[in-house]
Amino acid sequence: MDDMSAVAACRSGERTAFRAIYERYVERIYAFVYAKTFHRETAEDIVSETFMKALNKIASFDTTKGTVQAWLYRIASNAVIDHYRRAKRTTASDTIEIAEEHDYAHDISEREAHAKAMKLLAGIDPKKRDIIVMRVWQEMSFKEIADVFGENEPQVKMTFYRAVSALKKAMPLTVFLLLSLGRAL
Repeated sequence: MDDMSAVAACRSGERTAFRAIYERYVERIYAFVYAKTFHRETAEDIVSETFMKALNKIASFDTTKGTVQAWLYRIASNAVIDHYRRAKRTTASDTIEIAEEHDYAHDISEREAHAKAMKLLAGIDPKKRDIIVMRVWQEMSFKEIADVFGENEPQVKMTFYRAVSALKKAMPLTVFLLLSLGRAL
């Protein structure tokens, strides 16, 4: 079932149709929220809150103003902001999670590079960080990202390339490569 069919079904009382939307976007929304919080339990709570809000507000979704994906990202972004307001925090850098499970698959240098990358990402403008995460790890198109932010595609491209250029200058090549694994910039 496509997004618009699921929305229509939910509006007509078939709330179980929301499952298609949830299954399509839950992993992406989780990755987005985790990149903003760096804490597994917090990200899980915010993602749950995001989808509950979406389900409860599905009747107010305006199909003429964007996609379901963009709507979900806006809800998630607002939920993260609300979380930090409640916690009276201004940055996520002090909540970086230490893995609870054994992490023997990665060598020490890779973990150090990852920690440096996360520190650098935590230190940049949240919007730029979001655009980088959406483009690099979530493999969203510039058009999809533009829809999320309510901007035009050229603005998002420019913001992305400027942020990536700044990151390249600020970090060693090995850290940058770790960040961009699996995705050509």
